[in-house]
Amino acid sequence: MAFLAIAFVFLTHCFLHCRDSVLIRPHPGVWRVVHGIGMLYLMCLGVLLGKKGGREGGREDKAQSERKAL
Repeated sequence: MAFLAIAFVFLTHCFLHCRDSVLIRPHPGVWRVVHGIGMLYLMCLGVLLGKKGGREGGREDKAQSERKAL
């Protein structure tokens, strides 16, 4: 639910502050939001690329963080 709220705020920001492109129909704001969706997609891909792969990677990270917390 938090991701949807963050995405909504980010897309609203894109709608209001991104530059217009050459696409003017149906409305320049629609294309700003489409651009914002593409930016969100690329940011999510960047996060996924930074994570460790495989099932064991997440378990190791969780175990290490639990040990550090103790």
